[in-house]
Amino acid sequence: MIKSGDTTITLYKEVVVRMQNALTQRKLFSGKADGRFVDDTKKSLEAFQKAQNLPATGLPDSRTLLALFQPAKTDAPAKTDTPAKPTAPKPAAPAKPAAPQRSSSP
Repeated sequence: MIKSGDTTITLYKEVVVRMQNALTQRKLFSGKADGRFVDDTKKSLEAFQKAQNLPATGLPDSRTLLALFQPAKTDAPAKTDTPAKPTAPKPAAPAKPAAPQRSSSP
């Protein structure tokens, strides 16, 4: 159970461990992912909230956890300076055969 002022949030220890690991991946938490919600976890979560333009309460509310458990934006493929490979043109449709020519010989 996590309390701050009049707010109380109940989380499983496994959720706090996952939260700590996600904060570690984002280089916001350097402590041990032990599932204990102590000051360093709260401060790391507050830094994450600020970076995500969320209310910086330091509490793991549903909006914060949803944003935290999404893949980090750095997971996107890096852009390269190599130009795109040109695509081959489509082959032209086969021409219709010409009408047979009539010969004028008897």
